[in-house]
Amino acid sequence: YIIATKKDHPLMFSNKILVSELQISQGKELPKLIQAKVRYRQSDQDVTIKEVRRGHEIKFAKPQSSVSEGQSIVLYSDGEVLGRGIIDRVYREKGLVESIKMKDTETHAIRGN
Repeated sequence: YIIATKKDHPLMFSNKILVSELQISQGKELPKLIQAKVRYRQSDQDVTIKEVRRGHEIKFAKPQSSVSEGQSIVLYSDGEVLGRGIIDRVYREKGLVESIKMKDTETHAIRGN
């Protein structure tokens, strides 16, 4: 779980997810660049998709806010639904997470904790 005090906190954003049970519409093939949504009213987001050992890795062109395990993702191309899946893992940017941990450590050191 991530608890953040502001909706624009860096830990709320992710640009990569893992989907293990991706279902592609019959007769459809996935182009290299497609669009996706994790929320109904969200605008289409450009993504790339790659098959990996545990499923499919989906990378967003721009970091997405508040993406969570268990959410659905729907894939589109030219407004047509290509498939859907359930998000199994959300990846946070490693450098970003490490810099936040470093700031937390520095804060504790200053407070004497």
